[in-house]
Amino acid sequence: GVSMRIPEVQVSDDPFAEEVPGESLALPAGGTLAWRGWRATEFQKIADPHMWIFQPNGLCEPITVRIANTESWIELTFSALTAEVTEESYALR
Repeated sequence: GVSMRIPEVQVSDDPFAEEVPGESLALPAGGTLAWRGWRATEFQKIADPHMWIFQPNGLCEPITVRIANTESWIELTFSALTAEVTEESYALR
């Protein structure tokens, strides 16, 4: 699963882990993390710990994650069937 805790994102292959012991990505100072669910039009900032679980034998909610700071951003859209990135867009300055 993916655990999104401000100020970092942690990735693990274990969907049952309470703590995610995998890779982590620390957000830079002033960085924000937001998500947009299926059919939503607006991103929602992640203020509290949030877990998004990829089930290896079933569907997951397709989401788009946006990581941004004052000048740059990246958006990753994940597939509902594979939880792989299906679309990526960014503006880096």
